[in-house]
Amino acid sequence: MSNGDGIPCCFGWVLATIERVTLNRTDAMRRRFRFTQTQARLAEMLCGGMRPTHDAAMPGVKISTVRTHFDRLYEKTGTRSQAQRVALLHQA
Repeated sequence: MSNGDGIPCCFGWVLATIERVTLNRTDAMRRRFRFTQTQARLAEMLCGGMRPTHDAAMPGVKISTVRTHFDRLYEKTGTRSQAQRVALLHQA
């Protein structure tokens, strides 16, 4: 609709409710870096000071699988060292 001069004359109001959602660090990392659940769990373990070999000690988990996940963490975070990655993950 216009008032004859080509300028729209109708205005509307939009009301929205904004809720604050607090994410835990694992969820924040998943969202920021697009980690899978497994990658986020490994990243959380890394932030806690654990080494990849700790996760590989669990039944049915091979060290090669853990290393593959860690390689993906490097790619997704754009880091080159474990220290850089941990520092970045602590910011998430």
